[in-house]
Amino acid sequence: MAKYSDIDFFLTKNELTQDISFKKDVYAVSQSIGNIALTRKGERVFYPEFGSDLIQGLQTNISEIELNVLREIVKTQLETQEPRAIIDNIEFTKITDGFKVDISFHMKDDTTVVSTLTVTV
Repeated sequence: MAKYSDIDFFLTKNELTQDISFKKDVYAVSQSIGNIALTRKGERVFYPEFGSDLIQGLQTNISEIELNVLREIVKTQLETQEPRAIIDNIEFTKITDGFKVDISFHMKDDTTVVSTLTVTV
């Protein structure tokens, strides 16, 4: 039985129940981490602290030192806003039109389930 469940952000229809699909366990947490990482602070009405500084931090020509600082800031923000996960690592890879960001995490109550979420900014 699933310990965590969230509504699928794409609002896909469950063919069995004819209702909105749910993401469960690590998939729910992964979806939540992606949502937090890609939401700018102040973007969500009535929740000015929701989100991370990831997009804003990567929009400039950034040095390796600044990347390390941004990594720690985003890690803290993600762990604060998503208490079901512990962020293991955030890896930035420069690509032609931006950055590829790999966020490795594990579930707070299960260290054996490790997952990596990849977003492109």
